[in-house]
Amino acid sequence: MNKNILSLVLATAAFCVSVPSSAQAQTALGIQLGDPTGVSIRFTKPESSWAYEGLIAYNFDEFVTGELFLHRTQPLSDTDPITLFYGPGGYIGVGNDVFTAGVSAQAGASYNIDRFDIFGRVIPRFSLTPGTDFSFGFGIGFWYAI
Repeated sequence: MNKNILSLVLATAAFCVSVPSSAQAQTALGIQLGDPTGVSIRFTKPESSWAYEGLIAYNFDEFVTGELFLHRTQPLSDTDPITLFYGPGGYIGVGNDVFTAGVSAQAGASYNIDRFDIFGRVIPRFSLTPGTDFSFGFGIGFWYAI
């Protein structure tokens, strides 16, 4: 299982490095508590309403998962600190001699305080392997812009 975890971490890191970035790209590191619980990295271009996010997490079923999201951000107004976000994603997971993969989506809201974004989200998932299954994940946490 350690080889699977290392492969998952390297694959997620490779995605994060391959995300288009520039001097204007904003990077944020974060922590999510919920199902799954883990750490995330988010890349946002200020002139764009789209962000890329990678999440390496541990869920309550003893799986390590790597989740990748593309999400659109929509502030409630120009002066409001609350932003809605939503978008597609995908995931892979390893654990207990099982490999799982599927598609996902997310919808949530964040509250901005200076360099912090405090967020809550729901994550519907459709597992494609080892069999088809529908489930929900959830999370609360924060991102810190670096």
